[in-house]
Amino acid sequence: MSHTSAHLVIGSILLTAATVGCSPDADPESTNRGTTSTTSLTTVENAFIVPRFLPDSCALQIGDSAALRFTVTNNRPVDVERLTSVSADRAEVTLPEGAAVDIPAGGVLAFGQPQPTAALPPATVDGLDADVTPGMSVPMTFTFAEFGPLEIDVPVEACPTQQR
Repeated sequence: MSHTSAHLVIGSILLTAATVGCSPDADPESTNRGTTSTTSLTTVENAFIVPRFLPDSCALQIGDSAALRFTVTNNRPVDVERLTSVSADRAEVTLPEGAAVDIPAGGVLAFGQPQPTAALPPATVDGLDADVTPGMSVPMTFTFAEFGPLEIDVPVEACPTQQR
């Protein structure tokens, strides 16, 4: 190997090592589109909190309700799954109509998602504390009758472009 080739190989290795360490999180998956569980029988997908922002600002309206949008998939071939609750330490979460929701075997149910079929209103998140900001995640527990508790970090939607 020539002297120049050796420098190119070493430079490539160093560049690769440097870029691998650029993610601030241990999990490099982007959460700007919502978060997804990695379970097989019951999954929560595309979960994110949609807060209300102050007009002409990216500041959250503290004390106002936020929407929790997500999709639940029941991958069981026979059994119905039931979402009994969603909870968070930093806020109070209420399911639509305040009740548990059944997801049929092999079924998908969307909460607040822009889908024309099997869509429900979003869950409501009340009392987000002042430390919650756009782009950060809030740990939440989705509790199911069959699967049990499923803990995921749900991102707060980043500030939308403000229209004037």
